[in-house]
Amino acid sequence: MVFMSKALEKIKNLDELDIKILTILTENARISFNKLAERLNISVATAAARVRKLENLGIIEKYTIKINCKKIGFEGGSFLFLKIRGDVDEVVKKLITYPEIRGIYRISGDYDLLVCGSCVDLDTLTDLIDKINKIDKVVDVKKVVIFDIYKEQPYPEPEVFRKALFKAMKLASK
Repeated sequence: MVFMSKALEKIKNLDELDIKILTILTENARISFNKLAERLNISVATAAARVRKLENLGIIEKYTIKINCKKIGFEGGSFLFLKIRGDVDEVVKKLITYPEIRGIYRISGDYDLLVCGSCVDLDTLTDLIDKINKIDKVVDVKKVVIFDIYKEQPYPEPEVFRKALFKAMKLASK
C-alpha cells in the first residue's frame, strides 16, 4: 500500500467540482447559489448541496471579508517571534486574549511562536510588545514591522488545491 499523507487523505474527499466551488467562493463568498450554479453549469440544488458538504466537512469554516487596514489608518502591522521557556500552550492562552493579535503560529527554528499583530500605530505596537514581554514564560521577542503588503490571503491559491487533489487521486489509484 502506498503511503498517503493526512492532507492527501482528506483532500481525496474532494473532486474537481468542489475545487471549482472553492475557487469561486474565495473570489466572492457572497455569491448566490443561483449565480454559482450558473457559472458552473450545474443545478442550484447541486450547488447548494456541494457547498453544504464542504461546510459539513469543515473545509468551509466561515464566510468573511478582507479589510485593508492601511486604508483605515493602521500603521503597526508586525510579526513577532517569541521564544518560550516551558509550556507554550500556557502562553498561547494569554496571547489569544489580546485583541491586537490576528494570528498565532507554532514554528520551528530558534523561536517557538510567530505572532501576527495589527496595531493602529507604533505606540500601540510597543504597548503590545511590552504586554507580551511581561508574560512569565516569554524569554525573548523579536519584532519585524510590516511596511507594505504585496500579497496576503488566508488560504492557498485554488491551483494549490487542484494540484493536491490530482496528486491524491493519482496515489489512490496505485
